[in-house]
Amino acid sequence: NKAKAIEELRKAAAEDPENAEIKLLLGNTLMEAGQQEEARTILASMDDAKVTDPAMFLNAGIALLNERKHAEAVPWFDKAIAQFPQHPDGYYYRGITYVSLAKTAEAKADLEKYVSIAPKDAPELATAKQILASIK
Repeated sequence: NKAKAIEELRKAAAEDPENAEIKLLLGNTLMEAGQQEEARTILASMDDAKVTDPAMFLNAGIALLNERKHAEAVPWFDKAIAQFPQHPDGYYYRGITYVSLAKTAEAKADLEKYVSIAPKDAPELATAKQILASIK
C-alpha cells in the first residue's frame, strides 16, 4: 500500500528531518507512486553525499525525460555521475539526453564513456553503440 507507506514516511521525515534514509525512501516511494514533482523536491533538498545509490538520481532524471523535460533532467544525471563516477548508467542517460538537446559533442563523450565502462551484457550497450555510430 504505497499511500499508507507515503503517509508513514512523511510522519517519520517530519519527526527526524535530518534522516537521509527516510528522505530517500520517501522520495523513491513518491517517484514510484507517480508523484515525481514532490519526490524531486525532497531529493533536491538532501545532501548529495548522503545518497548511497545512483538510482535515486537516475530515476528522477528518467522521470523528467518521460515528461519531455530534457534540459531539467541533465542536472540529475550530473549528480549521479558526480557521486558515482564509475556507475555507467549516468553517462548513458545523460548522453541520450544530450542527443535530444542537439549537444552532439557532449552526447558523444558521455556515450563513449558509457561504452568504455558498461558491463559487456548491459542492455543499453547496443543502443549506445548505434547512437555513437550515427553521430560520428
